[in-house]
Amino acid sequence: RRRLGINSLGAYGIFVLLIAGGSYLVYQARVDRVEFEKNVLRRQHAAMQTQLERLRDAERKRHGTETEAMAFYQLIKGQQLHKALRKYPDIAKLPLSKVEAALFESWVQRKRAALAYNAYAAGMRAVGDKSWKRAVVELRRSLSLVGQPPHAASLRYYLGVALGKLGSNREAAAELEQAIKLRAEKLVSRHVRYLLGCTYQSLGQRRRAKEAFRAYLKTQPSGSHARLARLRLRALKKLSGK
Repeated sequence: RRRLGINSLGAYGIFVLLIAGGSYLVYQARVDRVEFEKNVLRRQHAAMQTQLERLRDAERKRHGTETEAMAFYQLIKGQQLHKALRKYPDIAKLPLSKVEAALFESWVQRKRAALAYNAYAAGMRAVGDKSWKRAVVELRRSLSLVGQPPHAASLRYYLGVALGKLGSNREAAAELEQAIKLRAEKLVSRHVRYLLGCTYQSLGQRRRAKEAFRAYLKTQPSGSHARLARLRLRALKKLSGK
């Protein structure tokens, strides 16, 4: 009996230990679960705080953009044309809405085109008056506003002519070359290559001068400047021996 009692007591002790161990494991699992959930909540809270800060930052930027866009609109509304055009490059860099960006860009393009044409017209009047300095200023102003207008061939040609009249032959040659690329021979003057040849000749660039005169004679063998082109070409050949 005594042995039976001892065995029963031992079994009971083991049972108690198992129950206690199981309870501890269950408790520890619950603690771990609570700690895990707390960590998840902390991360979610941190993410929400970050997102909230981003939204606030975006709101601040948007408010700044709206303020600058409204100031630009007031320049447009007040017909402060030149000031608005100077301001536009900065406005274009802002995170505008698609509608805002399209409206501002369209307005700027229209105004630039109008100013560019006015400068071109003023330049052409100056050419007619043989006021070469004023012609260069106005024609260059036109180009600074719109680099490739519909009348680019004419603009480049007459800018080259004006520069040549002022003795800026290197720049004149560059403009005449551009004019040729823009089909100035057909659209503006059949004698552009003759003028280019004369410009290169004045610069001492004999090879290019001869090429220009030959090209002119090829397309205008009976042109009004053909005789002069042949004389110049003959003189260049004598100088170079070719």
